[in-house]
Amino acid sequence: MNKIDDDKIKILIHRLGLKYNLRDEEIRKIVQSPYKFTREVLSGLDISQDITEEEFNKLNTNFIYMYLGKLYTSFEIFNKFRNLKQKRWENKII
Repeated sequence: MNKIDDDKIKILIHRLGLKYNLRDEEIRKIVQSPYKFTREVLSGLDISQDITEEEFNKLNTNFIYMYLGKLYTSFEIFNKFRNLKQKRWENKII
């Protein structure tokens, strides 16, 4: 984001704060809370390197954001990301 977008967001947060009689920081926390929750849940998952597809599907971590959509992943995408991460790690060691 650029400076203009940051300023627009600050103005919007301030307007909401005035409308609902809340401080700007409280409005910011409310807006960021679903994403913070998602990060905490995903960071807390115990996903080992040798997880099977069946175990992965049992995790059932889907998040639905109003007006944005559903956040989820499949085992295939997880595997591609894990393999890519592993390859990058191996290249740094060499």
